[in-house]
Amino acid sequence: DDKFNMVIFNGNGGQTKDMYDYAADWMIGRAAWLSEQFAPNYTPKPVDSRGDADRDGELTILDATHIQRYMADLCSEEEIDLIAANVDGDESVTILDATRIQRVLADLCDMDGNPINAG
Repeated sequence: DDKFNMVIFNGNGGQTKDMYDYAADWMIGRAAWLSEQFAPNYTPKPVDSRGDADRDGELTILDATHIQRYMADLCSEEEIDLIAANVDGDESVTILDATRIQRVLADLCDMDGNPINAG
């Protein structure tokens, strides 16, 4: 326990990340075991996190703004979910990803860019 506290508070990012990774792996394993024991037939719905660039669990205009800030070098790679921000699935995060989010929020297209019929 003392080692854990020392690692978390010592300011060494690598060791802190190692402890985070260990804890995350343990929790995922524990969740899998609990699911197997108590809900073996449960199948969770897949979560589409595309566009959730700020990692808050919602698709909002703030995600498009976050991508725009990233493109203008106003936030770092650590502050943005680059996988979720790459909405169109090409090789990089671009302003087109922010535009896609804006179009989705305006009900002009779905996350794949397919137009939504108005009538």
